[in-house]
Amino acid sequence: MVLAGTLLLCVLGPIRLMDGAGIPVTLQSLGVVLIPMLAGSRAGLTSVVMYLVLGGLGLPVFAFGTSGWERFAGATGGFLFAFPLAAGLVGLAAESLLPIRPGLPYRMTRCLAVSILLAAAGQILAAALGVVWFESISGPSDEGFAGWLYLLPGLAVKSVAAGLVVLLVDRAVPRPHHLTLVFLCVGSSSALLAQLPHTSSPPSVMPFNRVSDHHSFARPNEAIATHLHWDARVRFDEQILEATATWTVEAAEDAHEVIFDVRDLAVNSVRVDGNAVAFSLGEAAPFIGQPLRVPVTSGAHEVEIAYATKPGAAALLWVEGASPFLFTQSQAILARTWVPCQDSPGIRFSYTAQVAVPAGLMALMSAENPTALAADGVYAFRMDSPIPAYLLALAVGNVAFQPIGPRTGVYAVEGTLAKAAAEFRDLEALVTAAEALYGPYAWGRYDVLMLPAAFPFGGMENPRLTFCTPTILAGDRSLVSLVA
Repeated sequence: MVLAGTLLLCVLGPIRLMDGAGIPVTLQSLGVVLIPMLAGSRAGLTSVVMYLVLGGLGLPVFAFGTSGWERFAGATGGFLFAFPLAAGLVGLAAESLLPIRPGLPYRMTRCLAVSILLAAAGQILAAALGVVWFESISGPSDEGFAGWLYLLPGLAVKSVAAGLVVLLVDRAVPRPHHLTLVFLCVGSSSALLAQLPHTSSPPSVMPFNRVSDHHSFARPNEAIATHLHWDARVRFDEQILEATATWTVEAAEDAHEVIFDVRDLAVNSVRVDGNAVAFSLGEAAPFIGQPLRVPVTSGAHEVEIAYATKPGAAALLWVEGASPFLFTQSQAILARTWVPCQDSPGIRFSYTAQVAVPAGLMALMSAENPTALAADGVYAFRMDSPIPAYLLALAVGNVAFQPIGPRTGVYAVEGTLAKAAAEFRDLEALVTAAEALYGPYAWGRYDVLMLPAAFPFGGMENPRLTFCTPTILAGDRSLVSLVA
């Protein structure tokens, strides 16, 4: 009985429905209240505990196919902790209140009414405890508990569904023999369980078919760059970057060269697999720059390009004064002005980086970021998810970090950090709300960087780190929807 209940919960937990009003409905809480009404309090409670353990160990059985022990410490962990309590209480109440063999009309009506009320009470209990936990982690919302009323329609639908299932089961099979029916459920549930993802990893970015891009010289069907290691030094005095870009390249059998996009870069040398090679720069075209042609043969290669940017590089914006600042804007085809790359949105690559900056400044990228100043001014970065070149981003300045939630936070200069953190205190809640609509967040962390007023855009959606204009700090959070 316990095994059957656990399996049924594992099937129902990740399923997400959407009602006509666009309200997300998950079947997780339905299983939590249905199983104890069918199997009793002891079996129901044990099934829920086993389900939570399996999800914590990595089986993707929580809401939206998520898993991991970190879910218990996150903003929605209160719902998970409330499930065993709800299951135990609903099971005890069902054992006392549900009529045996509801064959007569009045017993059928009582069975249906009691089952619906018990299902609703159990879900309301779990939701209330979950909301209290959520508000304590993410901070109270302006609407308070009224902001969670959108959950009620889905809760009502699931309560009625639970009541109907209990009524049909009690009519079809006498309660002492519910084990038979539950095992029948296992047979149909196993087919659904087989369709679940076999990994708890967040979804990868969707691949795109490569088509001809007239704004790039790259020919990815012949040779494509798949990974970048970028080693750079930021020189504020000259307003340039001195760097080495080492690309992992995959070349086709008939390939004889790999082509990168460059614009206003001083290329000093190129090595392929450690050996110096003769490279060539083609004729420059307005806005597009010029092709950097590097000879390669078929197979995998490491192409190392030593270069420097030029003052006035289009993607580099330098803020002068007592608090110097640098930030990049690679969109749409400006990444080639600070990194030699295949600058086309259909070509995606992972990257690592090491960036040296003047003492007292922090470097940030569209990757895993530091949260404290490095004494030597050297910072390391890693982005495992493939991204297009226009999402390659760098910012350097006297900034500090303040966490908002377990996977969200704000970077800003000291004078605006507290204001920015207060303005974005619902940032973790925004991420959780987005997950309820679209599934698990794929990038690990979501942080916001408040840039100087020289930033010419409202925001730039760089992976893991959105660049924002300080003009959204209105004081009343009326403009934070910019990041939604």
